[in-house]
Amino acid sequence: MKIKYDKWLLLAIFLSGCSNVAPRETYFTSYLESRFDGVKRQQLDMSCGLAALSDILTYRYSENITEAQLLERAGVKSSYSFLDLQHLAKSYGKTATPVWIEYNKLKLVHGPAIFYLERKGNNHFVSLLFIDENHIQIKDPAWGVLNYTREQFEEYWLDKETNKGRALIFFNKSLDANKNLINTKIIQYDL
Repeated sequence: MKIKYDKWLLLAIFLSGCSNVAPRETYFTSYLESRFDGVKRQQLDMSCGLAALSDILTYRYSENITEAQLLERAGVKSSYSFLDLQHLAKSYGKTATPVWIEYNKLKLVHGPAIFYLERKGNNHFVSLLFIDENHIQIKDPAWGVLNYTREQFEEYWLDKETNKGRALIFFNKSLDANKNLINTKIIQYDL
């Protein structure tokens, strides 16, 4: 009887490997992939502004414009300014204005925005994903989606003297921009 049991056991083991059900494919998303899901990643050290603009044109305006296309149009530079990004946006038919703005007023802007941050001595451009009274979510072309408390974000964004931050605000032509929301002094850059 012991021999029959071993034969049946071997037959069961053999037949279990002959199932006609295909194994399920499992797809795992790495932390790095999930961090950059829906974010245009910058390709060069100095191209964070171009990547942020590419992100807005692609994900907010449904125009698949790559960083490489923007780089070709703008030309290679050691750094880019809001003025450069404003002119590039205009070349794609988008209206954008560089402003100094307070956090509370920024919450009232209903269009995309690019922010100028200074983190640990490094100047950097990021785009807005979500903002409320106490939190902000940004799309950082170098780090992916980042969540900050208002205080953390303001530490990198605000000018300590004016208590305002720099932003490139995109306006929808069909909306009337409320001029009282922003300080319309345009940031001057050397070209």
